[in-house]
Amino acid sequence: MREAVKQAKQMKRALSGTCLPMLLGFLGCLAVSLDAAAAVPPLGEPLPVRRGIFLDADIGAAMTFGGKRLTDGAEQPSSPSIFLKLGAGYDVLDRLSVGAAFSLSAVGGRCLGQVTDTGGCIESASDWRGNAHDFTLAFVGAEVVWHQPVADRLFITAGAEIGWTFTSPSPRAGMTGAFSFGLAAGIEWMTPLDHFSIGADLGWNFLPGAGLHVLRLAPRIRYTF
Repeated sequence: MREAVKQAKQMKRALSGTCLPMLLGFLGCLAVSLDAAAAVPPLGEPLPVRRGIFLDADIGAAMTFGGKRLTDGAEQPSSPSIFLKLGAGYDVLDRLSVGAAFSLSAVGGRCLGQVTDTGGCIESASDWRGNAHDFTLAFVGAEVVWHQPVADRLFITAGAEIGWTFTSPSPRAGMTGAFSFGLAAGIEWMTPLDHFSIGADLGWNFLPGAGLHVLRLAPRIRYTF
């Protein structure tokens, strides 16, 4: 009996002498591993902001200021119309892009000449040629945009454009288009989906020859190759 008790005590001392260092060693390795995991960033790299050749599209609304309302001849803004813009360009710098743009909007119930008592639109009191009071504005031109970073993958944009706006049908006698220029400000977010960014623009365009101002607001999507 005494011999069995003696052997049990010897086995207990042996296990204690073996397991305790093993346990301490395991806990030490675990602590080192956790510390290393905290110091090393996750595998993979953040998706870079892609720059280069791009295509973009805006679909929103536009309002036109200028001309006279047919109902009473008052100079009031037109009702909102659909605004569509398509563009292509190249990021010449990380923050600067240049490109070409084409946009469409419509003007309804606005007379750029003289409103008659019967609600018609003519060139002037001495020129009774009828002018269109519902017409389309089709802009073709060049634009330049600056992208200012404000947060991770988030940019504030500021741009300018210049070109020619075609009018159809003619809102003035012999007028088929006019020189135009504009400014725009917006926001752009480079999404985690590679190649794609989304944003929105608030823009203003002016046609000096027609006396028209176009205010537009449109969400935008962009694909960079």
